[in-house]
Amino acid sequence: MGAFNILKVSLQCERHTYPANIQFKFGHTWQIEYEVGDRVKWGGNDIGFANTPYVKVYGIAESSVCPSCQKANNDEFDMIVKNDLIVGLETLEDINRYLSTRDGNYFVVEES
Repeated sequence: MGAFNILKVSLQCERHTYPANIQFKFGHTWQIEYEVGDRVKWGGNDIGFANTPYVKVYGIAESSVCPSCQKANNDEFDMIVKNDLIVGLETLEDINRYLSTRDGNYFVVEES
């Protein structure tokens, strides 16, 4: 996967909430750890563009298995970034949106 960053979150399986790391490539990609509410850092190994109004970033969990019950869980996500602020994480809506972009790491959402 090359250099990437990590979003530290809590995920939910059918019975448990557990800590998880979501790998993504956006901003200065250099193993930087983030949480929802943090600002994306820029100025190095940059992927994407700073201050983009609304971006969805492809994220993948380091493990798709709940550590408590060993049940397989969703492992692909849309990370929501608005003006460099990480505002949320959602279950992947459509992988084709990423596949239709130049590098597959993010796409700009056109708000109407």
